[in-house]
Amino acid sequence: MGDVFSILAEVDGFCSQVSTAIHSVELPFYTTLTLVVVLSVILFPPRDDLDQV
Repeated sequence: MGDVFSILAEVDGFCSQVSTAIHSVELPFYTTLTLVVVLSVILFPPRDDLDQV
């Protein structure tokens, strides 16, 4: 039974590290993602207009 708790403690520690890593890069990740989306819309606008096709 002690082995099960040991494995669960290791999994919990790993999940905690992953959670901390995701939290620390949250702002730069969303900033970069927003910048990519905005630039892709500006540089490659959608071609819904029949005159542009």
